[in-house]
Amino acid sequence: MVEPQPTRSARESCPYLTEITGLLGIKSIPLPIGPSLIGRWPSNYVVLDSRAIGSHHARFVRNDDETWIEDVGTRAGIFVDGEKVLDRKRLHDGSEIRLVDYLFRYHDGTTENE
Repeated sequence: MVEPQPTRSARESCPYLTEITGLLGIKSIPLPIGPSLIGRWPSNYVVLDSRAIGSHHARFVRNDDETWIEDVGTRAGIFVDGEKVLDRKRLHDGSEIRLVDYLFRYHDGTTENE
C-alpha cells in the first residue's frame, strides 16, 4: 500500500508520481528503489480501485539512476506520453502515465515540480 506523502525535502531526492485525475485522493507517491507493482489487488504498492485495472497492472522499476515502467500483461495497457507501452519504457521528468482512467505524472526528484 502507498506510504504517507513525503515531505518536500524527501521529494527533492526521490522520484515520485503525482496523480493528476484526483481519483486516489493522494497527491504524491514516492517510488522506492527496486520494483513496485500498481494494480487492483491489495498486495500492490499502489492499489487502484477499478475493475478495468488489472490485478497487477504495471511495474515501476527504479534504480539509482533511472525509473522504468513495465506492462505486466494487461488487456487495457499502459500509455506513456500518449504512446502504448508494449514491454517497458524509461520514464523522464514530466512523463505522463495513463492506466485506464488514472493519469499520473512522473517526477525524477531533481527539480521542484508541482
